[in-house]
Amino acid sequence: MRHIPLIIALLSWLILGQHLAAQIVQENTIDGQQNLEAISNGDLNGIARTYNNRYQGIQGSPYWLDTWYEGRIFLSKDTIQTTVKYDGYADELVMRNRAGDSVLAAKVAVKGFEILQNNKVYYFSKFDQSYMLEGQKLRPTYLRILVTGTHTIGIRHGKRLLPADYQGAYNANRPYDQLIDEQSYYYIHTTELQKFKPNKKQVLALLSGETQTAAERFIKAEKLSFNNDEDLIRLFEYLNAL
Repeated sequence: MRHIPLIIALLSWLILGQHLAAQIVQENTIDGQQNLEAISNGDLNGIARTYNNRYQGIQGSPYWLDTWYEGRIFLSKDTIQTTVKYDGYADELVMRNRAGDSVLAAKVAVKGFEILQNNKVYYFSKFDQSYMLEGQKLRPTYLRILVTGTHTIGIRHGKRLLPADYQGAYNANRPYDQLIDEQSYYYIHTTELQKFKPNKKQVLALLSGETQTAAERFIKAEKLSFNNDEDLIRLFEYLNAL
């Protein structure tokens, strides 16, 4: 009988601990019983969320790169090394846990990530509500950084869903939903993002004064057409070196 108060106290602490754990899961946007199981198994420091077959039956790929590649995920204090993919339609980082399952990395916990492909390193940075876009707080998103410095350029490797298109009762033009590429470019200055198209007119509109003049001269001298990302990289690396 004398041990009953101790048992009651222990049970109270267990119940309180479970309640606090549930709160922590919610605050980190990791939801569902399956996710709690993933945390209890120690998968990827508890930042994983389950990834279902949401694209089953849709033509096209949601991923920037279809193949799994080695990568590094940067958190506030830690770095995780695992195989990763970037889901451009959902704007989510997908990774593999210890069991080999595909799981989502909770965006609130991720600062950025790298994808290592054939000796090339592609770095994606997360931009959150502390940034502004067209006068509004930015919805958290991942941008692949092309150039960083005084002039920083990022690209959003998005995907757009084309709904099935039926013509008449019997003839189907495209009887399935399809995902297609939809890239967008951003000029990042302090805490503001400015969307632009990669052409001479819109690139020069991002700049002013002597910097704009220097850019115009460089574009003419180097015969830049902006038909590829390399022209953007060359221009803004030049401007960052001035």
